[in-house]
Amino acid sequence: MPKAIVIREYGGSDVLKVEDVSVESPGPNEILIRQTAIGVHFHDIYVRSGLYKTLSLPGIPGLEAAGIVGVGRLLCQRAHTMGVQLIGVVSTDEKAKMARGYGCHHTLIYQDSNFVDKVLDITGGRGVDIVFDSVGAKTFQNSLAVLKLRGHLVNFGQSSGPVEPLSMSKLA
Repeated sequence: MPKAIVIREYGGSDVLKVEDVSVESPGPNEILIRQTAIGVHFHDIYVRSGLYKTLSLPGIPGLEAAGIVGVGRLLCQRAHTMGVQLIGVVSTDEKAKMARGYGCHHTLIYQDSNFVDKVLDITGGRGVDIVFDSVGAKTFQNSLAVLKLRGHLVNFGQSSGPVEPLSMSKLA
């Protein structure tokens, strides 16, 4: 069960209590973040003491956090609501099924040897307007290969390792 520091009354640090909390599934226009670290600063101390009344009690203090967010899922869901035809590229059949549930019209496994041909077939040989690539080393060259003329590639992660240096002539 998730835990959080809860303040039920104003006062010293002894009013901070770690409690089990329930976390509901996110609703429309909400996301779920698995927090991996939090920051405590003077605003939180002022809230705890009662000097700042920016938190209704009982409440969970905190304005800073670091965590994990399903970026690909968010991109797919948002693009789908905009009517974009999506090709989801994933590492497993299980993830392909999930990607279809997030709005992808086509799903491909990036390890497939004919991945580029499949994308070009789906797009009638034109290529795609934009690629969002969070994998890095294993997918970067294929991400470039499937772009249409003057397409865009956004590399925002390197889960498979860093992308090798790129010769500018490759972009031509």
